[in-house]
Amino acid sequence: MSKHAHTPGPWDYYDMAAYGIAICKGGIGGQNVGHAHMYVGLTAEETTANARLMAAAPALLAMLRLFADMPADTPPPGITKTAWATALDAARAAIAKAEGEA
Repeated sequence: MSKHAHTPGPWDYYDMAAYGIAICKGGIGGQNVGHAHMYVGLTAEETTANARLMAAAPALLAMLRLFADMPADTPPPGITKTAWATALDAARAAIAKAEGEA
């Protein structure tokens, strides 16, 4: 499977009442890419927050890719090289997890 095999964004979420919250590409009635359901122990607020996070996934992954491609040897002003390297490593690890490589 290609590392870019996920359904491209943008994604959004829609409360489907008894069916939970749908995560879709292309608006209501668009391509369904997932659901967030309220199970025992989850509040409605947690379920909605989970849906928002899932809907943001393509944009978050795109930003992580941009960040991870920044030069490791030139941290921004005020950030140590160690902190910069740690941040870049964390971004690369999150990308690997999202792409099924972790």
